[in-house]
Amino acid sequence: QRLALMEKSPGENGSTYVLIFHPHVSTPLDPFQLNFHFYNGTKPAGATKENLMKRFYFEKQNKTLICFQSLLIRITFLQSSSHSLEIHPFGRKKKEKRNSPFELLVNPTPSSPSPFHSAQFERAPRRVCSIPNNFSGPDVLGVVGHLALIEDDEAARVISWHLRGDMDCVITRTTEAARSIYADTHGNQQVMPLDSISNYAAERPLPHTKNGRALFPTAGNPVYARHLLICPKEKQICDTVFKNLLGETIVMDDLNSATNYRREVLRNQAFCPTILTRDGNRVSAKGKFGGSQNKAPRIEGLQVFSAPFPKRYYALKEETDMLLEYFAALTKKEKAEEEQRNHLKTLESPEMMQKQEQVTQMKMQLQEIEKQLGEIFFCPAAVMDGKNQIVFCLFFFLTKPS
Repeated sequence: QRLALMEKSPGENGSTYVLIFHPHVSTPLDPFQLNFHFYNGTKPAGATKENLMKRFYFEKQNKTLICFQSLLIRITFLQSSSHSLEIHPFGRKKKEKRNSPFELLVNPTPSSPSPFHSAQFERAPRRVCSIPNNFSGPDVLGVVGHLALIEDDEAARVISWHLRGDMDCVITRTTEAARSIYADTHGNQQVMPLDSISNYAAERPLPHTKNGRALFPTAGNPVYARHLLICPKEKQICDTVFKNLLGETIVMDDLNSATNYRREVLRNQAFCPTILTRDGNRVSAKGKFGGSQNKAPRIEGLQVFSAPFPKRYYALKEETDMLLEYFAALTKKEKAEEEQRNHLKTLESPEMMQKQEQVTQMKMQLQEIEKQLGEIFFCPAAVMDGKNQIVFCLFFFLTKPS
């Protein structure tokens, strides 16, 4: 704010003047009173200037107090972080003595085998797909033979043989990507884009059931062939792909149960799809079976779907993830505790205690100066602004109510 007084305006040196403001508004308000001190001379002004300089100095020094406060807040945060990181893996009680996560990882106990034993499963021989998968890209899903896994060797043999003409087909998301692969291979690579195949949303029951009940007793464990496939990635899309490739194809145990099943389905005037048997036979949707065309060769001579890792492998992988997560949390906890101890050690040092005492004294002196200056101070330094007026600078100081 700026307040201008005419030159030689009447006023008493060292007196206090009151400006009363009457607001003219619709809502009735009490008048506002503004007190200011008037001095005519350089000595009071010099004293006031000295007080102001002291005030600014102590305010600058008072920033150290803020550093102390932030340090205390940091220590409180470290304490809460340390308590929140009290993690006890696998539901163990707090008082139970436990090995460190590193010891569990490197030196397993009999009750908790090493998660790194899962690498033994990775190195163990298992059935893998031998078809090259050389096509990649954002719109390329992959080769059919690499899109799914089959656990049962007999089912993998007969399903892979049944799809032998489609195993090396490349599945793409768009027709443009399929055309690009077709052009790059000069038409030698078969492709199938997802945007040009049917999407079967409804899941039909097996043909021997109707309205939730069986039409006849069954043998041979009939199951849809596509339900034996395990799709580790893009499951929904892969389900659509294999619904188109396998359709309603059924897998059963042997040829006798397959032929009996088909006969009973037709007796109930229902459609019977192709049936594959685990012993390597096929009964077509037309009822034809037998001959080399409907007999799967040995698995060694086929390009088959890969086998998944044993279930124990996935259990060990899960334990590995849990232990590594616990190890990271414990490391974070120990780091927070170490940082907390360092901060406490610094705070309790003689230098910091001396600084804290200095800050306390500076704060008391600052309060005393604020009390002398008052809530509102009028500076008497007369400055001519070129219009024969004396311009006074008005300063506002906000102090904490006592």
